[in-house]
Amino acid sequence: MPHHQDTVRHLHQLPIQTLKIDKSFVERLCQPNGTAALVQATVSLAHNLGLQVVAEGVETPEQLRALIAVDCDVMQGYLFARPQPAGAIPDLVRSGPPAGFWQARLSPASVAADAPLAHR
Repeated sequence: MPHHQDTVRHLHQLPIQTLKIDKSFVERLCQPNGTAALVQATVSLAHNLGLQVVAEGVETPEQLRALIAVDCDVMQGYLFARPQPAGAIPDLVRSGPPAGFWQARLSPASVAADAPLAHR
């Protein structure tokens, strides 16, 4: 089994375009002594390597705000929608989010580019 240093050292050599942040890191993102610094560093590293970042398991507005604050590119999780059968996806994409979707999840001030991470 390779050491973590070996994995990081070879990250830039992998033929990938996207780095996914596991939901276990997102779950603890806004907790005291949680994963905020690690997530921020991961997003920064990925962007410096030219990778897109996807965070999975976003379930709370606080997690969403924290990920927006560190410029995470794509987020997925129950905050946005529950899993759907494959046949329902085309209609879901065509119709877009229901009215008030974003207002129910964020206040205008919370999406500011300089919004701080909770419990830094």
